[in-house]
Amino acid sequence: YRWPRVEDGARFLESRNVVTQQEWTQLAEREKVRTVYLKGTSTAQLEKLRGDLAQSFRDGESLHTFRKRLDDSITASKWEVETLFRTQTKQSYLDGVTTVLTNPRVKNRFPFVKYVSTNDNRTRSSHRAWNGKIIRTDSPEYEEAKRLQAEYNCRCTLIPLTERRAEQMQEEERKNPANAVGTV
Repeated sequence: YRWPRVEDGARFLESRNVVTQQEWTQLAEREKVRTVYLKGTSTAQLEKLRGDLAQSFRDGESLHTFRKRLDDSITASKWEVETLFRTQTKQSYLDGVTTVLTNPRVKNRFPFVKYVSTNDNRTRSSHRAWNGKIIRTDSPEYEEAKRLQAEYNCRCTLIPLTERRAEQMQEEERKNPANAVGTV
Protein backbone atom coordinates (compact mmCIF):
# COMPACT_ATOMS: atom_id res chain seq x y z
CA TYR A 1 0.00 0.00 0.00
CA ARG A 2 1.21 3.50 -0.83
CA TRP A 3 0.14 6.43 1.31
CA PRO A 4 -1.21 9.30 -0.85
CA ARG A 5 0.67 12.03 1.04
CA VAL A 6 3.94 10.08 0.80
CA GLU A 7 3.39 9.70 -2.93
CA ASP A 8 2.71 13.45 -3.15
CA GLY A 9 5.97 14.05 -1.29
CA ALA A 10 7.91 11.79 -3.63
CA ARG A 11 6.42 13.54 -6.68
CA PHE A 12 7.35 16.86 -5.08
CA LEU A 13 10.96 15.67 -4.86
CA GLU A 14 10.90 14.37 -8.43
CA SER A 15 9.79 17.81 -9.60
CA ARG A 16 12.82 19.59 -8.10
CA ASN A 17 14.99 21.38 -10.64
CA VAL A 18 18.44 20.01 -11.39
CA VAL A 19 20.92 22.85 -11.90
CA THR A 20 24.51 23.21 -13.00
CA GLN A 21 27.17 24.93 -10.91
CA GLN A 22 26.90 28.08 -13.03
CA GLU A 23 23.12 28.19 -12.60
CA TRP A 24 23.49 27.50 -8.85
CA THR A 25 25.76 30.51 -8.29
CA GLN A 26 23.20 32.80 -9.92
CA LEU A 27 20.27 31.68 -7.77
CA ALA A 28 18.98 33.63 -4.79
CA GLU A 29 19.30 31.79 -1.44
CA ARG A 30 15.54 31.13 -1.27
CA GLU A 31 15.67 29.48 -4.69
CA LYS A 32 18.64 27.23 -3.89
CA VAL A 33 16.59 25.08 -1.50
CA ARG A 34 14.26 24.31 -4.40
CA THR A 35 16.94 22.67 -6.49
CA VAL A 36 19.01 19.50 -6.56
CA TYR A 37 22.68 20.38 -6.81
CA LEU A 38 26.00 18.97 -5.63
CA LYS A 39 29.26 20.61 -6.63
CA GLY A 40 31.21 18.65 -9.24
CA THR A 41 28.28 16.41 -10.16
CA SER A 42 27.02 15.99 -13.72
CA THR A 43 23.43 16.70 -14.72
CA ALA A 44 22.89 12.95 -15.35
CA GLN A 45 24.17 12.13 -11.85
CA LEU A 46 21.94 14.81 -10.34
CA GLU A 47 18.90 13.47 -12.18
CA LYS A 48 19.68 9.99 -10.81
CA LEU A 49 20.19 11.50 -7.37
CA ARG A 50 16.80 13.23 -7.58
CA GLY A 51 15.16 9.91 -8.46
CA ASP A 52 17.01 8.13 -5.65
CA LEU A 53 15.91 10.82 -3.23
CA ALA A 54 12.25 10.41 -4.23
CA GLN A 55 12.46 6.61 -3.93
CA SER A 56 14.18 6.92 -0.57
CA PHE A 57 11.33 9.16 0.59
CA ARG A 58 8.74 6.64 -0.64
CA ASP A 59 10.54 3.86 1.21
CA GLY A 60 10.90 5.89 4.41
CA GLU A 61 14.66 5.48 4.44
CA SER A 62 16.99 7.04 6.96
CA LEU A 63 19.88 9.25 5.94
CA HIS A 64 22.24 6.32 6.57
CA THR A 65 20.27 4.06 4.21
CA PHE A 66 20.06 6.83 1.62
CA ARG A 67 23.86 7.16 1.66
CA LYS A 68 24.14 3.42 1.00
CA ARG A 69 21.64 3.77 -1.86
CA LEU A 70 23.96 6.29 -3.51
CA ASP A 71 26.80 3.81 -3.34
CA ASP A 72 29.77 5.12 -5.32
CA SER A 73 27.66 6.84 -7.97
CA ILE A 74 28.05 10.25 -6.30
CA THR A 75 31.37 11.59 -5.07
CA ALA A 76 30.18 13.97 -2.37
CA SER A 77 31.12 14.38 1.25
CA LYS A 78 28.94 12.99 4.04
CA TRP A 79 27.86 16.48 5.04
CA GLU A 80 26.95 17.46 1.46
CA VAL A 81 24.74 14.38 1.14
CA GLU A 82 23.22 15.04 4.57
CA THR A 83 22.46 18.66 3.69
CA LEU A 84 20.87 17.67 0.39
CA PHE A 85 18.87 14.83 1.96
CA ARG A 86 17.71 16.86 4.94
CA THR A 87 16.84 19.98 2.97
CA GLN A 88 14.96 18.22 0.18
CA THR A 89 13.02 15.80 2.37
CA LYS A 90 12.20 18.66 4.73
CA GLN A 91 10.86 20.71 1.82
CA SER A 92 8.65 17.79 0.86
CA TYR A 93 7.48 17.32 4.45
CA LEU A 94 6.74 21.03 4.84
CA ASP A 95 4.79 21.06 1.58
CA GLY A 96 2.77 18.07 2.83
CA VAL A 97 2.06 19.60 6.25
CA THR A 98 0.98 22.85 4.60
CA THR A 99 -1.32 20.97 2.22
CA VAL A 100 -2.88 18.96 5.04
CA LEU A 101 -3.30 21.97 7.33
CA THR A 102 -5.09 23.96 4.61
CA ASN A 103 -7.72 21.24 4.20
CA PRO A 104 -10.86 22.82 5.75
CA ARG A 105 -11.61 19.79 7.95
CA VAL A 106 -8.07 19.67 9.29
CA LYS A 107 -7.67 23.44 9.51
CA ASN A 108 -10.74 23.72 11.75
CA ARG A 109 -9.56 20.88 13.99
CA PHE A 110 -5.88 21.95 14.20
CA PRO A 111 -5.80 25.77 14.12
CA PHE A 112 -2.42 25.95 15.88
CA VAL A 113 1.09 24.59 15.46
CA LYS A 114 3.97 24.39 17.89
CA TYR A 115 7.40 25.29 16.54
CA VAL A 116 10.07 22.89 17.80
CA SER A 117 13.76 23.42 17.13
CA THR A 118 16.55 20.91 17.71
CA ASN A 119 18.50 23.24 20.03
CA ASP A 120 22.02 21.95 19.68
CA ASN A 121 25.22 23.67 18.59
CA ARG A 122 24.10 23.58 14.93
CA THR A 123 20.76 25.33 15.52
CA ARG A 124 20.60 28.87 14.15
CA SER A 125 19.76 31.49 16.79
CA SER A 126 16.84 32.70 14.67
CA HIS A 127 15.36 29.17 14.81
CA ARG A 128 16.15 28.67 18.50
CA ALA A 129 14.24 31.85 19.30
CA TRP A 130 11.07 30.26 17.94
CA ASN A 131 11.39 27.02 19.90
CA GLY A 132 8.17 26.15 21.73
CA LYS A 133 6.10 28.98 20.29
CA ILE A 134 2.47 28.18 19.66
CA ILE A 135 1.27 29.85 16.49
CA ARG A 136 -2.14 30.20 14.85
CA THR A 137 -2.10 28.76 11.33
CA ASP A 138 -3.93 31.81 10.00
CA SER A 139 -1.35 34.29 11.28
CA PRO A 140 1.61 36.06 9.65
CA GLU A 141 3.80 34.32 12.25
CA TYR A 142 2.86 30.96 10.76
CA GLU A 143 4.13 32.13 7.36
CA GLU A 144 7.39 33.21 9.01
CA ALA A 145 7.70 29.84 10.78
CA LYS A 146 7.28 28.06 7.44
CA ARG A 147 9.87 30.37 5.86
CA LEU A 148 12.37 29.54 8.60
CA GLN A 149 11.75 25.85 8.10
CA ALA A 150 12.39 26.18 4.39
CA GLU A 151 15.98 27.29 5.02
CA TYR A 152 18.89 25.02 4.19
CA ASN A 153 19.44 22.08 6.53
CA CYS A 154 16.70 23.15 8.95
CA ARG A 155 15.91 20.40 11.45
CA CYS A 156 13.00 22.17 13.14
CA THR A 157 9.44 20.94 12.89
CA LEU A 158 5.87 22.16 13.23
CA ILE A 159 3.51 20.09 15.37
CA PRO A 160 -0.20 20.60 14.63
CA LEU A 161 -2.28 21.33 17.74
CA THR A 162 -5.98 21.38 18.48
CA GLU A 163 -7.31 24.54 20.10
CA ARG A 164 -7.80 22.62 23.35
CA ARG A 165 -4.22 21.32 23.40
CA ALA A 166 -2.84 24.78 22.56
CA GLU A 167 -4.81 26.26 25.46
CA GLN A 168 -3.55 23.50 27.80
CA MET A 169 0.04 24.17 26.81
CA GLN A 170 -0.41 27.92 27.24
CA GLU A 171 -1.95 27.35 30.68
CA GLU A 172 0.98 25.11 31.67
CA GLU A 173 3.34 27.92 30.66
CA ARG A 174 1.37 30.46 32.72
CA LYS A 175 1.54 28.17 35.77
CA ASN A 176 5.25 27.50 35.32
CA PRO A 177 6.77 30.60 33.70
CA ALA A 178 10.31 29.29 34.20
CA ASN A 179 9.58 26.73 31.48
CA ALA A 180 7.65 29.12 29.25
CA VAL A 181 8.98 29.70 25.78
CA GLY A 182 6.23 31.85 24.34
CA THR A 183 3.14 32.02 22.24
CA VAL A 184 2.72 34.05 19.10
